Amino acid sequence: MKWKAVLILCLCFFLICGCVAKEDHKIPITKKEKHKKVKPPKPESTKKESPQQLQTSPQELVISGKWTQLEGLDGGDMHLVYSTKDGILFASHGFSGVWRSEDGGRSWKMISQEDFIDVHFYDMEEFDGKLYAGSNKGLWWSNDDGKSWNKLETGFGDVDNGKYHVVSLAGYGDKLFFTAVLDKPFRKGKPGKGKLYYIEDETIKEFNTPTTQEIVVSARYPYLFISSPYSGLYVYDGEKWTKILDKKTTRVFVDDEYNLY
Repeated sequence: MKWKAVLILCLCFFLICGCVAKEDHKIPITKKEKHKKVKPPKPESTKKESPQQLQTSPQELVISGKWTQLEGLDGGDMHLVYSTKDGILFASHGFSGVWRSEDGGRSWKMISQEDFIDVHFYDMEEFDGKLYAGSNKGLWWSNDDGKSWNKLETGFGDVDNGKYHVVSLAGYGDKLFFTAVLDKPFRKGKPGKGKLYYIEDETIKEFNTPTTQEIVVSARYPYLFISSPYSGLYVYDGEKWTKILDKKTTRVFVDDEYNLY
């Protein structure tokens, strides 16, 4: 009987040890967790975003600030205020005369030379190391920062004699474009006819335009712009002209990011 009792005690001992060991290595898993499905991650979209659409209608731009009247200039409607890349300022008005400032407009000196009688500038452009200016008496250039000026004979009589005023200039690659518009006494009550020219390799040629009514040229390579207060705004891409704004447009400015103002 004793050996039976010992055998029963041994069996109980091994059963208890086995249960404890099993509990120590058991990883508890709930019924819910056991049947839980893991969703695979969604693949990243391969659809490319559409490029931003171009604005085909004008947007209003409001700029506020304080204006201070410049001293040292006589009266007259200002036709031109221009700054070179070095900060030299030029101003010209309807009473004729061209003024120059080297101190940011604090003082001005009138450019005086014999062939500048009754001459006023409409526009200026730095191009190929020189300053060019369009006026009521043809096209002018300077190689001394505008201290003195020389008349550039274009070979087009109506431009050189002042029947057509040179009202705008724009550098475009290796060409300098300018527009000339018929002066008011010759218009007979109609819009002033305009012509577009360009200078290349010291040669001046006429360039076809989609409109001719009082045109003004602007440029930001590779685009050339023609604006008109009668027919709108056109752009030339090197191959053809395209109308991009059907609004009265007197002049356009293009910044470094190709925004038009």
